Amino acid sequence: MTRLKYLGLALVAGLAAITLLSGCGSHNRSYHPQAFGENNRCYYVNDISEVRLLQGDGRCQASWTPYPMPLTWRQRYDDYYGSPDYYTRYVVVERRTVYVRAEDDFRRVNGPAISRERTKATYADDKGKKYTGPDVQKSRSATSSGSGGLGGGNRSGGLGGGNRSGSGSSRSSSSKTSAGR
Repeated sequence: MTRLKYLGLALVAGLAAITLLSGCGSHNRSYHPQAFGENNRCYYVNDISEVRLLQGDGRCQASWTPYPMPLTWRQRYDDYYGSPDYYTRYVVVERRTVYVRAEDDFRRVNGPAISRERTKATYADDKGKKYTGPDVQKSRSATSSGSGGLGGGNRSGGLGGGNRSGSGSSRSSSSKTSAGR
């Protein structure tokens, strides 16, 4: 083989390895807030039905009271609450389109505060290891292809799938939102 063919094969093999490894990183790292509420309150972003799903997933204790998410908490963990990791699991299908639109508005209005607050965030991975906001950002950029984990991927993706609302209906007429929204 000529030198050019070897170089071409090495390039293809290298790109394949990078693609394979970056895909593994995005699936192995999934971050979520260390807690989904505090003081016996389970926080929801827009609709109380989120609490039922959070409790069903073990993220909040069943005895905790549903409570609108405080503005600073929402800003601090916006990377998670604005990601498909949250809304495809904890927002009923009927509310997702509205949720994503409201999230875009929230980010536009609260951008500077989100930047300040995210540095105070404490996340955990699926194995229980804790990370601070800056650690998550570094880890995400080093291990993820940007298509998973915390806040990655197409923000409008998954709006029609993943129905987890089989145990009740959503309050689609609800106008309750978190503070500052």
